[in-house]
Amino acid sequence: MKGKQVEDKEREKSGKIVIMGAYTMNTPAEEAMLTADLCKIKELIPNAQIIALSETPSYTTEKHQVESDYSMKYCLYQDKNFLQLLAKSFTIINLPCRIRNLILKLFGTGNNKRFFKLPTRLRAFLAGLPLLFNAKRFARGKKLTFLSGNQRRLLNILSNCNLLFNSGGGNLNSLSMGDLYAYGLNYLIAKALNKPIILSAQTIGPFTNWFDRKFARYVLNRVDLITLRDKNFSVKVLKTLGVAKPLVAEAVDDALFLPPKDSKSILRIFEQEKIDVSHPLVAINIQDYSKSHKLVPVFARTADHLIEEMNAQIIFIPMKCVQGDDDRVLISRVRNVMKHKDKTDSITKTYDGSTLKGILGQMDLVIGTRYHFIVFAGSMLVPLIGIFLNQYYLMKIKGILEMLGQGGYCYSVEEASFEKLKSSIDSILLDGNDIKKQIKARLETLRVQYLFAVKYAAKMLKQN
Repeated sequence: MKGKQVEDKEREKSGKIVIMGAYTMNTPAEEAMLTADLCKIKELIPNAQIIALSETPSYTTEKHQVESDYSMKYCLYQDKNFLQLLAKSFTIINLPCRIRNLILKLFGTGNNKRFFKLPTRLRAFLAGLPLLFNAKRFARGKKLTFLSGNQRRLLNILSNCNLLFNSGGGNLNSLSMGDLYAYGLNYLIAKALNKPIILSAQTIGPFTNWFDRKFARYVLNRVDLITLRDKNFSVKVLKTLGVAKPLVAEAVDDALFLPPKDSKSILRIFEQEKIDVSHPLVAINIQDYSKSHKLVPVFARTADHLIEEMNAQIIFIPMKCVQGDDDRVLISRVRNVMKHKDKTDSITKTYDGSTLKGILGQMDLVIGTRYHFIVFAGSMLVPLIGIFLNQYYLMKIKGILEMLGQGGYCYSVEEASFEKLKSSIDSILLDGNDIKKQIKARLETLRVQYLFAVKYAAKMLKQN
């Protein structure tokens, strides 16, 4: 009993950290970032009390053995309460805009439609105002009004914490509009409650709408630290936005140094998946995205070439398998148009980040479009070729490849062709050992930056 009381006192001294992020069920990459952050926090702030906000708190608690409750995103968009009614009340504002957009889609060609997306953003922003209003009331000791039980708990959690820690990700942009406003409101509420805020390993942008830019500038100027996981890209976005108040530091992805599953366990998985490991192994990943379809014949021809020229076994690895975002869709199409699909295998089960990292560590070469597919392979010293699908993925994939000294092995989806991939493969086969040495040297430098955000959190908790 006394031991538990001492432990509780030590936890109180170390402080309470609330973690937020994109992790949820069936997202191994995002889950890997949370896993890595929890490891770092437990190592550097061993007695800290941690609460992870999540859209699926029961899953998060079971998966990570950490206390969890509903996130701001859940409270804004899924919780049935006054906020949803308020958001729906603005549907009438959006109706004329939807009609106009439909007309433009059917008959228009070059009209600028960005302004007419504003009501959707406005509804998302206004839906969170009651929470922000109540946070300010709560800070003055007044009663909470018009909130559900989940929202009341969320405000209590943020009020009682000593620091808000945003686990890494790329959610602050116009592509993830729902995330941008949910995350931004979380920052504003934490700041209204006078809590320090750290954003770890972020990709910031791109922003395609003036309202998003104004909102992002406002909320980001109210956080204390932003660390960035891409080389130079996000820094330029922050400067363009006019974000100057927080400390900004270059770092790396939160999951870059996540410990991989041991090789014996990986070989058992290969046996279970019936993967032939007697040949050189090449992993390929392709994301189900509108522009990815033009890569199908390119990847098929490249895979056939690897089989013919180096007797390779091609392993297709899906990184995401959820409805509407399932890598297996295009993987199946690539295999179907190959000449030597009998020399290919595909990972059939969903594995966590450590296991995926261990699997990729057994490869001789990887080619893919998913960001963490590249991150995991690079961290295991595997030569790699990355293909980005849009400006957002340019920032992420080009960013991590440049950090690893491999920026020359990166192509846009428009640039990617069999001839260019073949040229890169020939170069990698010729200089493979030197490439591994380059990556290893870069990783040794990056490891110092890997702990920056958590070390800064420890420093802030001591000051408070």
